[in-house]
Amino acid sequence: MAVPNVPHRNRDTLPHTWTKVRRLVQLACLALFAVYPATHAWTAHSRGADNPVRERLIQGHFAASGFHLGPLSLNLADPMAVLEVFAASHQVTVKLLVAALIVAAFYWLLGGRAFCGWVCPLGTVLDVAEPVNRRIRKRFNLRTRELDPSLKYRLLLLSLVVSAATGLTCFELISPIFAVSRAVAFGVTSGLFVVALVVAFELLVSRRGWCESLCPVGALYGLIGKVSPVRVEIDHAVCDECKVCARYCITPRILDPPIDRETTAVISGDCTLCGACIDDCPTGALTMKLAFRTSGAGRPIPRPNAVTPT
Repeated sequence: MAVPNVPHRNRDTLPHTWTKVRRLVQLACLALFAVYPATHAWTAHSRGADNPVRERLIQGHFAASGFHLGPLSLNLADPMAVLEVFAASHQVTVKLLVAALIVAAFYWLLGGRAFCGWVCPLGTVLDVAEPVNRRIRKRFNLRTRELDPSLKYRLLLLSLVVSAATGLTCFELISPIFAVSRAVAFGVTSGLFVVALVVAFELLVSRRGWCESLCPVGALYGLIGKVSPVRVEIDHAVCDECKVCARYCITPRILDPPIDRETTAVISGDCTLCGACIDDCPTGALTMKLAFRTSGAGRPIPRPNAVTPT
């Protein structure tokens, strides 16, 4: 260890602020799309079709949605879904392109895969299932394998090629992300068996393997966030390389370069900025900062001479 005398804080006494805030945001995002169906059904029966309460403040789901407030209207669309539509239809629609660029710009500003860690409805389901899966794996001594993280980029390209060849938005039709979204927004539960398959896959085959190695939506957001104004930085003066932070990270491999003193920050586009590493770092070496990931983050950090006991 580079800094053997840094005191460790007990994980049970840490505030876990990032995780708590993230849970609130995840639930708020689900609630946001669940409010309209509930209020629509109630007002349709109790107050008549012309009641202004029935006007849609939010409509749609995570693939495509609209926000309406009086004369103001803002259309948003998932970049992956829009790329599939363009590939399947062999044409580009300006309205859809603008809606996707707004979302892409928003997540570029936040860090690309912040969608995966903070908003994705499937990610919320997997976060809830993870403690249960962890106990089951421990109880039955189940071992999971690591998958190639680059596989998701090949699947992203494949889904677009197949969409172009078939004229169908192939991934969106089977996507567990949009299956959860449709269930929340419209009460359509027919696709939830795919979600169950993903949960089982994460239990039996690869822990968080879907998010890290298979999801084409995550791949696209990773590309968007490769150069982001937000990143997790490490203070090598207090990091003792214990790697406790990696135990609770969705993609623990991205923490290896900063922990091994190869970089001053997490520079991988696969970082979801979930904050779990910050919450669980026992020495407080990790922080979230506003600084481009490629700005001075790639230079090697000289390792101090090891301290030898006297």
